[in-house]
Amino acid sequence: MTEGASRLLRELGFLLRRYPPEDFEELARLIGRPEFATTLAHLLAELASGARRLAPGARRAERARILGELRTTDEAKYALLKSAQEKLLDKSLHARLTDLARAIESSGVPLPKKSYRRREDMVRAFVQTASRLSTDELRQAVAKLGAATSASDLESWSNIILPKTHIPDAS
Repeated sequence: MTEGASRLLRELGFLLRRYPPEDFEELARLIGRPEFATTLAHLLAELASGARRLAPGARRAERARILGELRTTDEAKYALLKSAQEKLLDKSLHARLTDLARAIESSGVPLPKKSYRRREDMVRAFVQTASRLSTDELRQAVAKLGAATSASDLESWSNIILPKTHIPDAS
């Protein structure tokens, strides 16, 4: 076994802390089967070649998939989530990611605790989490999204540049 493969095996061993022993026992049984060994070999070869990288439109497709499923099962929920998505993606309402995060937080919909670097990722997480709510809870959450609460850039700069009151010298 090469040193790289040995390191990879040790890294996989660290996953034991995250998953229950039953999952690893099942995986061990599966690896013992010849047909699974072939499938696993193909999967590892694809991963090594980079064939399974996330496509640029995959995030958008995930949002569309969630909304598409809702459209067929619950039209009211679909309409609420679609309007919430449009509101959250609108940069004129929430210019910065921090403004967007505050708006989502004020809605009461808990997002997974992670660092979001892109607006689309945060909105996708919101749509995914909010889709599990009841229609009434979702209606209340969307109503709480509201409008932007941060000051405009012009206001922010004018507060920095123009003094509000004259501060007398201390000397």
